[in-house]
Amino acid sequence: MSTKTMKQRIALVAVSALTAGLFSVVSAPTAFAAADATFGSLWLASTNSTTGAVVASSSGGDTALDKNIGFVAITSANVALSGTTANQVVQGIGTGVRFGGTGTANVLPGAVLRFNTAATTATTGTFNVALSASGGTFSTATSAGGAMAFNGTNTAVDKAANGAEEFAATLTVSPGATTVTVSAYEGTGVTAAAPTNGSLMGRWVLTVVAASVSGVVSTGDSTSYIGPSQAKGTACTAGTAPTFDNLTRNDNGKVACIRVALADAYGVALGSTGALQASATNGSLVEIGGAAADAYTASLSYDSDTYATAGSWISVLQPASNTAGVTTVTLTYVGVVLGTKTINWNGIASTIELDAANSVSTFNAGGSSAGTVPAGSLKGIVYKIKDAAGNIVTYAAQPTIADATGGMIAANLYAADDGTSGNYQTITAGKGTSTMFIASASVTGAGTYKLSITNSAGTTIKSAELKATVVGSVATFVASWDKASYTPGEIATLTIKGLDSAGRSAADGTLLGTGTVISVNTDGFGHLTSTCETTPATSAGFLGGQKTCKFAVKNTAGSYSYSVKVASSTSQAETTGTLAIVASTTAVSNADVLKSIVALIASINKQIQALQKLILARR
Repeated sequence: MSTKTMKQRIALVAVSALTAGLFSVVSAPTAFAAADATFGSLWLASTNSTTGAVVASSSGGDTALDKNIGFVAITSANVALSGTTANQVVQGIGTGVRFGGTGTANVLPGAVLRFNTAATTATTGTFNVALSASGGTFSTATSAGGAMAFNGTNTAVDKAANGAEEFAATLTVSPGATTVTVSAYEGTGVTAAAPTNGSLMGRWVLTVVAASVSGVVSTGDSTSYIGPSQAKGTACTAGTAPTFDNLTRNDNGKVACIRVALADAYGVALGSTGALQASATNGSLVEIGGAAADAYTASLSYDSDTYATAGSWISVLQPASNTAGVTTVTLTYVGVVLGTKTINWNGIASTIELDAANSVSTFNAGGSSAGTVPAGSLKGIVYKIKDAAGNIVTYAAQPTIADATGGMIAANLYAADDGTSGNYQTITAGKGTSTMFIASASVTGAGTYKLSITNSAGTTIKSAELKATVVGSVATFVASWDKASYTPGEIATLTIKGLDSAGRSAADGTLLGTGTVISVNTDGFGHLTSTCETTPATSAGFLGGQKTCKFAVKNTAGSYSYSVKVASSTSQAETTGTLAIVASTTAVSNADVLKSIVALIASINKQIQALQKLILARR
């Protein structure tokens, strides 16, 4: 009977039952279809002895009790013990690889290590189990039963079948070895002389590392990254450990967070030993650790604390409240400089301006205070909120309308951030957007307004005065072409202008409307603008007071008709007419060709005569 702890036995049996039920359709290796190798595992004890001697438990071994000499660390990734894809599992009893998987670890020269095999399902007593090694030799093999045998070089040890696959052996790393490989196999043909003649249960590849750099911080293998900033009172550890520097400027009042993860030259994470130090410039305060972004409890520009095993978070406070600022944080571990991080903050919102180049200034009358806008109205207000230094800041609200006059007295901005009618400004977006709507359909004409916000200090900030025009629905339209006649291959342009009852151009985004027809004889003209087909798309609308349509002029000369009608409050009749396609005037006639040939011959004759005179003159 093995000396593995009852807890380990229960865990192994439980996993066996789960994997047998959930993965009964998984095929075993072809050569050993009946073997338990698809469920077997190879374990490596992962703690060192404190007495200077290996601790080897009896019988089948027990990685909760077995202790090594010269073990450094597991370096392969750990995965959950579930499913046939989980080749490595870490438990308190040690580290095991299964399903033929491979684990990796670092050990010191001359290390003495304990390995044992384990089965997650009972065998029928048919299969032998063997350990095979390169770069090391085995000794003191023990099992719960079954004859044990070593090969002639002690690089393999075999246990005969006895109904269990569990046995343990001690491996000593050979002098001068740089890599050690230990593999476990199972099968009827497995012997000490032929240890690999079976199914692979698991394998460990060990790298022999120098003791002088193991456990010593390596700047090239350690990381320090700036993570997402946190609000006052929110722990830096609330964020996911970053894998790159977040160089976005921090919003006013936010706490910057740096995470440090230390490792030695072999990529093995360092334990919680040694002092981690952080210092900041320009009066910024720092603190290592802390529960809630230190809630502004950091009181010095320098801090030192014991490094945490899982990585340490460092909170960095804004140099001056409500003011744009920058600090450089220097990170040091036991006197070794890890690097520096430069962190920027924005100040408090100080200005708001309209992005005139990307905003509209003509708006449809009508709409409700609930945010409903006339059909086709664009998200046409683009604004930028900045701090006193001119940096874009995050502002979690929409501006409001202030000091409106004339046609803008009933104007409002969409107040929400829904991605359709409006977006709050963020540092990343670099702008905010909203939709203007006029709460009264009867208010039209020229007017002025200002954009207004209130910053976190309670100060009201307004933009410069902006001019705008409010127009009514389309009452009439004008359709015109850029030319009266075209030659084959040209592009013809149709321009449709929409006007309200006062003759003002239609607002941007106003739809052409139901019943709109743009009909051009397709024998002569081909549509190039998709929203100008015979029945325009419902999304087609006016921009800059007009709708522009492009057509390709075809090759056949002639006269072609067209008809244009746009939905209007006056039910204006369609505009009709004809367009001409004429042959190109650059065509060359046969007479022109003959004339050119005659002229060329005459020119050649003159040159011959001149050459003859020159020759006669030299005689």
